Amino acid sequence: LGRMPSHVVQAYVPPLLVRRGHKFHVRAYVCAHYPCGPVQPDAAPGPLHLAYFRRFEVRVAASPFTTECFSGEADAAHFSNGALNATRCVLEEVEELRGREAAIAHFLERLLSSGWFAAEVGRASHLAACAMRPSELGPERSGGGGGAGAQHVPYSLCALDLMLDSSGRVWLLESNCPPGAAPRAECTPTFVEHTERFGGHLVNHLLGIGGESFVVVSST
Repeated sequence: LGRMPSHVVQAYVPPLLVRRGHKFHVRAYVCAHYPCGPVQPDAAPGPLHLAYFRRFEVRVAASPFTTECFSGEADAAHFSNGALNATRCVLEEVEELRGREAAIAHFLERLLSSGWFAAEVGRASHLAACAMRPSELGPERSGGGGGAGAQHVPYSLCALDLMLDSSGRVWLLESNCPPGAAPRAECTPTFVEHTERFGGHLVNHLLGIGGESFVVVSST
């Protein structure tokens, strides 16, 4: 809604894994894809593929983390989202995450293969696909005229924000759909290159020519 809440109530993950004294979270992109073809608004969707992008992002809070300060002035120490100038990088740039990529992938595979998650993402993806106007699809996808029988884009994208504790256990913070983009001023050069290439990887995955940039976890 374009507004920041004045208060946030959230249990902390103890003990928290930090990067050089700064709180951070990992972002993983998930694509919900209908590979059998476009979705009709008045028809049940076909099989749904859930896949996650192999390369993970990291967002690091601007100020050093401490449990002693919970005042408004210390927000930058407790929030690692973009509203408070968090720095963006990719997982391989964070030394504290070395050797933990497999644990994150395992967590995502368990989550995406769970029935409740697939059902919720599938429902949201179907609604998002059916809500897209035929004029946004182009003549080759909308049947030319964009009339009542127009076909709709069969995928959606969400970003899962994850946090790790010092033992390596992964926690799900929230799901962002659709995910936002980060300003370049807050990104490492490697992150900028990653974001510039991400769109191409996504398109290739949807067309079935994407190699192994996305890992398909479930098909329901």
